[in-house]
Amino acid sequence: MHHSVANKVMYGFTITLTALSIISFLLLTPLGHWQADEFHFGYVYRTDGVNALLFVLKAWAPRPFSEAISYLYHYMVEATGRRHIGALLFVNWAAMIAASLTPILFLRASERKIPLLLASTVVLLSVVGRNNSEVFYWVQAALPNMPTLAAVFFVASAFLFAESSISRKSALASLVLVIGALSSEIGAIFAWIMSFFIISYWALYRRRFIPISGSVAAIFVPALIVSGLVFFYLMNGRLSLSAEASAGSATARIFSSSLLATIKQIVVDALFYGNNVVGIYGQESLKSNEIYIGILPKLALFTCSFLYFRTVRAAAGDRVLSAVLFLSSAGTAFFVLFMTFYQFGGQCCGRHVTMEQALLWVAIVAAGRFVATFFSLSPVTRTNRQAICIAALVSVVPSILLTARPLAINYSRFSEIRLKNDYIWDHRLDASSTVVLKKYQPGEITGGGELYFQEGLYEKGNTKLPSAWAADFYMQYFGKDKLMVDGR
Repeated sequence: MHHSVANKVMYGFTITLTALSIISFLLLTPLGHWQADEFHFGYVYRTDGVNALLFVLKAWAPRPFSEAISYLYHYMVEATGRRHIGALLFVNWAAMIAASLTPILFLRASERKIPLLLASTVVLLSVVGRNNSEVFYWVQAALPNMPTLAAVFFVASAFLFAESSISRKSALASLVLVIGALSSEIGAIFAWIMSFFIISYWALYRRRFIPISGSVAAIFVPALIVSGLVFFYLMNGRLSLSAEASAGSATARIFSSSLLATIKQIVVDALFYGNNVVGIYGQESLKSNEIYIGILPKLALFTCSFLYFRTVRAAAGDRVLSAVLFLSSAGTAFFVLFMTFYQFGGQCCGRHVTMEQALLWVAIVAAGRFVATFFSLSPVTRTNRQAICIAALVSVVPSILLTARPLAINYSRFSEIRLKNDYIWDHRLDASSTVVLKKYQPGEITGGGELYFQEGLYEKGNTKLPSAWAADFYMQYFGKDKLMVDGR
């Protein structure tokens, strides 16, 4: 009885800490923000309607699912006169969390505990950090990337935890992969790699008794085709333009240099923290020794996964599905990093690191499942349940400790940031020909602050000041002639 109570207390503490930590980041969504992109797209959608959406899909971002949501969102903003930033981000967060947990809810109640803990741990490790604001608190980046994460998490939970037949898992996964592919380029990469490996595996071993039948392979054909179409439009649109990097970059549009830089960096990112966790907004943090603490959570997450999956009887196809999930997640993380070097000349944006690290966390759990299939079934004991909980704690506690102080500071600045975020919107109808933007020190977790502007007065058509192009988006959206950037 003593050990049973101890196990319940250990598990209860671990899952509660993980859940409360996720909630602490979720409740910062009211501090989400717009940047120049939202004002630009809001204006073109208002003036050109569906034609503007079609142009974006064809020439810039072939993301029909997320861009349609963006279009409808801006239509709602125009209709209601409110931006609904907090509500929009909250819905995206809720969908992402629900996607990771839904396949587990169909397990028997007695078998849900550890899967819920593992899935929650992956979600927490993906959102915790000091440089994740672009994906989780900036509307323009959240709309494509959060549905992509939801798709990845759902497929991971379905492949690793669900007790359904391989054909049913595949049908659900393929549907979700299509949604992910239509949400972002990263989702398309993930969908294409997974579909390619499933279909290739069947093609190579179809004459043998294997769990991947022709009907299962056929289920993934739509995801392969849809993701291929995304690549086609991407190659003929955005990627056909010059590199989005400053002149003189050592890797932009240079395949060999980009590949070499990716191979060097992916080793560090896979073993340790990415700079999304230990990063300080606006500063380079890869030199920080804190990044090497990341080896503890990554080893612990693998250990936690391995220990749990040894207690689960492997069904036909589990080894193949876990291998495919690992290759898809790790492969997508590699290509995300490669494309940042090739197109941008370096790790230009926090959202790329955030997405790369989330994919690597999924890959680690998949690796634990794959390795566990080579070992004999281990009985469920009090000792290994405690070991699983301890490994889960080691996975999340370093990240929580590293972000506790900035998280607390961000909450202490809640009213200040909210007020300055909303100032330009609340005063947009003033009679003056000048609209005022309140610049502020970015939130320690939520970012924002419009650092790309210098303080002063921007006038329409004047290109002398830095980021004058962005100022024009603001003035165009509000129908004003001047933009005052106020840093007080």
